[in-house]
Amino acid sequence: MNIFEKLLEVAKIENLTEIERENYQASLKRYRDTYSVLETAKSEGLTEGYVKGKSDGKLEEKYGIARVAHSKGFSLSRISELTGLTEEEIKRIL
Repeated sequence: MNIFEKLLEVAKIENLTEIERENYQASLKRYRDTYSVLETAKSEGLTEGYVKGKSDGKLEEKYGIARVAHSKGFSLSRISELTGLTEEEIKRIL
């Protein structure tokens, strides 16, 4: 928005009645509050997604290690020690 558009907007607001101006300000506040809530939710969602993705990646890495260790003849208990996975989890992915 250029300076002339801003001036026109201010002039329009100044020509409103007091009640219209109060309604306009209340509407503007609701818009800003809603925008702020949505931006916060989006930011939190992105953070949550990043953390979950990182966690899922670590779990996939453990699964990969378990598969390789199993192909090398490691016992389930040894694979469990190496990966931190339970023997039941290891059986499920194999």
